[in-house]
Amino acid sequence: MGDPVALFDMDYFFAQCEELRNPGLSDKPVAVCIFTMGEKGAVSSANYVARRLGIRAGMPCSRVKDLSPEAVLIKADPDYYKSVSSRIMNIILKEFEKVEVASIDEAYAEVKDYSEDAISHVKAVKDEILSKVGIKCSVGIGSNKLIAKIACELAKPNGFLVIYDEEIDKVLKGLSPDEIPFIGKSTQRKLREMGVRTVEDAQSIPIEVLQKEFGEKKGLMIYEFLRGIDRRPLNPFRKRKELIKFITLNGRDPHDVVEQIADGILERLGNRAFRRVGVVLIYRGATSSKRKSLATWTSDRDYLISVLKELLDEALSEQPGETPRRVGGFVEDLREVKEKGLMDYL
Repeated sequence: MGDPVALFDMDYFFAQCEELRNPGLSDKPVAVCIFTMGEKGAVSSANYVARRLGIRAGMPCSRVKDLSPEAVLIKADPDYYKSVSSRIMNIILKEFEKVEVASIDEAYAEVKDYSEDAISHVKAVKDEILSKVGIKCSVGIGSNKLIAKIACELAKPNGFLVIYDEEIDKVLKGLSPDEIPFIGKSTQRKLREMGVRTVEDAQSIPIEVLQKEFGEKKGLMIYEFLRGIDRRPLNPFRKRKELIKFITLNGRDPHDVVEQIADGILERLGNRAFRRVGVVLIYRGATSSKRKSLATWTSDRDYLISVLKELLDEALSEQPGETPRRVGGFVEDLREVKEKGLMDYL
């Protein structure tokens, strides 16, 4: 086996971000909703107070008040959540050599070994995320991404769990197939139809039967996952859809940090160009953002700075008299280029 893997998973992330912005929500049932048409929408994230009342992700927002008249429904604020995520991921990226950012609220990191020093380092990073960003997370450590994910799920909320190699079989046999990550709901349903109730039941199914039922490749994956085998490597080069850089102002004029933001973005851009630019302003109780699509792909520093300043002025004009705490810039619609010349972007 390779080096151990740690998974950092931010607990009820969107709802916890709202609690961070408004601490008075922490003891109330909170549901963050994504609205698609008018007032129709679904719950994207719910805090644990809400979950104890039966409020779950994916539930229609219209049902939330039926379950709890005191529930606080909040419209999702993606730009704000990205700003919090960026601060968290920067901490993890700083502390580990090999990191895979799996989503806005999850990151895998390669751990040197199972030594006391290595485990203590992971715990220290978890504590740093809480002390510097204010977000609680659960952390699981295991021999691969699958076991790290299982450990993380068992550790929730705000927990820390290591599953050592000699414990894998015992832990797996205590689970149901529904609790094995990365096995989809349709596969879980089919396994139940096959009479499977526990992972131990599923382990008795020959690989040939699984491959006949689910196909050769997927059948092998299920067979191995049921035994704690996960051959997927950490993918630190996972392509991101965007690059974002935030700076806390501490009383400075937002215009004074535009060049620093641009340089922070370009430092991580590598051999890529962008076609959309945006800014985000974080105030005490609100977030303002602006985006602009460009005529073509570019990575020109002066052009990026000019667009950021233009969008910054637009965003500031919407909150006259208000002073933002943090300002961020981001680029989207990224594209690999061979050489950073104009013809590559046309």
